[in-house]
Amino acid sequence: MKNKLAPSVSVIMPVYNVEKYIKRAVDSVLTQSFQNFELILCDDGSTDSSGKLCDEFAKCDSCIKVLHDENRGVGAARNRGFDIAEGKYIYFMDPDDCIDKNLLKDNVEIAEKYGCDQVIFGFVCEICGKNDACIKRIVYLHNLSGFYTYDEFKRDYITYLKNVPQTVWNRIYRKSSIDGVVFSELHTAEDAIFNLDVLKKELFGVYYNNKAYYTYYNREKSLMNSYNIDKFNNEIYITDRIWELIDKWNRHDEFDKYISLSYVQSIIGEYNNLILPDCPMSLREGAERIKNIFSDQRITNALKLIDSRDIPGICSRVCFILSKQGRFYLALVIKKFYTPASRFLNRLITRFITRFS
Repeated sequence: MKNKLAPSVSVIMPVYNVEKYIKRAVDSVLTQSFQNFELILCDDGSTDSSGKLCDEFAKCDSCIKVLHDENRGVGAARNRGFDIAEGKYIYFMDPDDCIDKNLLKDNVEIAEKYGCDQVIFGFVCEICGKNDACIKRIVYLHNLSGFYTYDEFKRDYITYLKNVPQTVWNRIYRKSSIDGVVFSELHTAEDAIFNLDVLKKELFGVYYNNKAYYTYYNREKSLMNSYNIDKFNNEIYITDRIWELIDKWNRHDEFDKYISLSYVQSIIGEYNNLILPDCPMSLREGAERIKNIFSDQRITNALKLIDSRDIPGICSRVCFILSKQGRFYLALVIKKFYTPASRFLNRLITRFITRFS
């Protein structure tokens, strides 16, 4: 029996309407090579069979705990899971992804060896098309490796920001290092805000494990690929919060360019948001929204430090140039047709490689 002793790791998984994917996620946890864990499934008021499936999983394995509550969002679900977690380490996982069998084993061993508060690792992104077929597979590894004291971490923080996604599923946390930190009830960006709040505390250290353990499925109809009316405000709020942290560390000059680029990229993110199929705005209305965003003082100030060469990606660079010229509608039209064309090209390349490999 796994749970006779207190678990070393609490795996917390918020669950909402993922009946098609949750078994894969749960199985990837249950088949870990490291078995001293508990799995806390936090059903966030699912309206499909996800909640029922959680109960069935718990009947089959004593390491699984299930919480049911009304729908309040992923942040609230994680908070509820954390409240009952018994592990020395915490791992937050999404219910529609999966993990390598050695994720817990390898990263807990590192955390124990170095006594660090976080172990951050790489991941795989599978871009999925129709019927969740993989169009493209990308391995993301950060340009950092080994143990960093908190002072060393702060010294290289800009490298961290540029290379490490601000998610919670790409790291394990020492539970004591995140006590008192809670997830906000934002529907996006709650991961980034949580990690920024953790960094306000004096961490003992961070270890960068330059190996991929997590598979993130970027599906066409996932929450991340659905229109979010608050997307721009949430993204710019993250940058505001990063700036607050930099202010606390008194390192403004080093981060001026990065912060400015982050504000500008919030606009590029809003272009992506406005071309999603479920966006209720017309292209004209979307262009007017971008125009209004451009008048934000933070954006105006950022444009003084950023030029097109700073913007990654050809299409995003074109959108930036056109936006500076006030041609928001044209930029939105280009973005709308470039994205599906890019996906279609990736499908063709994948089929060609599969056929002739």
